Amino acid sequence: ITASSNYLSYYPHKGRLNGDSGWCQQSSRITDDYIQVDIGAGRTVCGVATQGKANGSFIKSYRLSFSTDGSSWTAYKEQNVEKIFEANSDLNTIIKHTLNNPVQARYLRFYPVTFSQYPCMRIEVFVQ
Repeated sequence: ITASSNYLSYYPHKGRLNGDSGWCQQSSRITDDYIQVDIGAGRTVCGVATQGKANGSFIKSYRLSFSTDGSSWTAYKEQNVEKIFEANSDLNTIIKHTLNNPVQARYLRFYPVTFSQYPCMRIEVFVQ
């Protein structure tokens, strides 16, 4: 797990589902910051899940992009519109989404869109 930035000690590797704390982006404003997962070559992503961060900050919504090479990125879409995923309303409940259009990818990025307190999250990616 990597990220474009992080706030204090809320590093990307802390951003796994059910982890002790979570990942937070450096800016308290919505930017193009992201947390990125390398799931290995030739995988089909069929679902994603999020959780808030241990101190009460959480993402309310996010968008996804995927890539096979780490250079060219494609926004995840449903019905030809970039999908904004509903996320969390508290810090511990896991919100899982099955992708209606599973994607072939090696890398997946989660971009916070809206949040409570600070843009922080814990994530999981489900593959076939």
